[in-house]
Amino acid sequence: MLMTGSRQHLFTEAMQHMERILKGELPHYSNELVVKIKNAADKLVKEPKYRTYTLINDACILAGELLKIEDVEKRWKLLYGVWVGMLCYSASMCRGYLHAKSLGEGGEFLSLVWLVISLKGGKTLADKLQMPQPEEDSVLEKKLNEEKQHEDYDLGFDEV
Repeated sequence: MLMTGSRQHLFTEAMQHMERILKGELPHYSNELVVKIKNAADKLVKEPKYRTYTLINDACILAGELLKIEDVEKRWKLLYGVWVGMLCYSASMCRGYLHAKSLGEGGEFLSLVWLVISLKGGKTLADKLQMPQPEEDSVLEKKLNEEKQHEDYDLGFDEV
């Protein structure tokens, strides 16, 4: 879930960014821009003071691995699968009352994903926390054997 007040801020930032793009103030995104960013990030990673920030290094490695996938459709399917998995995991790990509160205020995309997961019968965090612990197989087998023994000792009162 997003922190309180961050939705409006994100919306405002996105609107300002889109306005700059539509006015032509920002350059169009292209492979050249990607290469420039990658080169700048590679230089930063090599500097000793930035080596402690592994996020930059990890992002560069991940971007490099993704760019090695030449089949564009395969690359997008991979990104799609990862993002859907992360989105579903994030939605199911947040408590239901927070999603309900969010939906009451207009909702967030994550809350809508949680709602779909719940309606489809998926397990959310609350479901997982409230589920009883599974019994051990030996205990379950003993109970089944006891029930079977009770069935075997039918006294035959129905036949009278």
